[in-house]
Amino acid sequence: MTLSNLNIDPAAQAILNNISNGVGGSVWWRHRGTRITPDELRARLVNAGMDPDTIPEIDVVTALKKCVRDFKAGEKLNVPNGTNKEGEPVFRTVRKRVRAEIISKTDSEIVIGLFHHVQDSRIKAKKEQRDTLVWDLLTSNWKETGKSDYADKLRNHVFNHQTMMFGHHVRDLVVLPTLRACGGFSAVPGWYYVPCSATSQLAKLQKVVEGLDTFRLSVAAMPQGMGWEGPIGDDAEAHLTDDLQALGDQIEGWTTMTRKVRQDTRQHVLARFDELHSRAEAYEASLSVTLDDLRDQIGEMREKAEEVIEGLDGDLDAAREAAKADAQANKQQVEAKEEVEAKIEEVKRNQGG
Repeated sequence: MTLSNLNIDPAAQAILNNISNGVGGSVWWRHRGTRITPDELRARLVNAGMDPDTIPEIDVVTALKKCVRDFKAGEKLNVPNGTNKEGEPVFRTVRKRVRAEIISKTDSEIVIGLFHHVQDSRIKAKKEQRDTLVWDLLTSNWKETGKSDYADKLRNHVFNHQTMMFGHHVRDLVVLPTLRACGGFSAVPGWYYVPCSATSQLAKLQKVVEGLDTFRLSVAAMPQGMGWEGPIGDDAEAHLTDDLQALGDQIEGWTTMTRKVRQDTRQHVLARFDELHSRAEAYEASLSVTLDDLRDQIGEMREKAEEVIEGLDGDLDAAREAAKADAQANKQQVEAKEEVEAKIEEVKRNQGG
């Protein structure tokens, strides 16, 4: 899908034009109360020309367990505390906390208890199970719903998390992967730099969250000659170096392996080198910096990765062939021994006859 087909707001298009003509763009976001179904989010991705398959289905059991762990409720109670001098009853205020716990789990159900923790004294609390809920794993529904208002609250909480995605899902499944894919990095927590070549991806991100009032994606241009090139260039080189070091550590770990590197793993790692090289070129074009040494390091480490893979393949193939040869030799020795023993037995039988 081309940018013209996205029907971008003119003001947003002007910012994207300034990004492409500057040193890049800055991106940050804010979300509060965002609730969207997976299908609605996928539809937004399709509308923006992005891949809807990146949005997974919600795992209802995982959502249930998280809701149980996070469930917190409580209230203040006035309990009798003797009488005053006039013989009138006196009350004291104590806190009651309500927490949910998984009591047991089988192949067919999850049993959840609602426990009331009531302050018994200044340093002690009394814990008592007051309600029980049972989730049926076979039907993905409640077998026992509980009887209290707290059970209602827990069930509503579970339903929301089993059917809805929230702001952090939009961030983690859509925004961050897109920014990273176009060479973006976090200069400071919550604030991303993207090179000037990222305008098409930014336009798609803006289309995804368009009209989603609870999720605000902010994009601003970074003009040339305003002092951005130096500090952002240093940060870009540092992020590339860190990513390259992480790949180097992974490759170093391969050298101690006693099995071949999985095909999907080697493809992913080699693709990461191509990605690092593309990012380096994008940073150079955007920030007018020179990363020749770093690009050389990326190329050298890629060659090392290929050598390690080939070496492992060759060593393991040779070891396999040697093991086969040893097994065949042992088999031949056993067969020769059995043949000799059989002949000896035959001679003994003939002599006895």
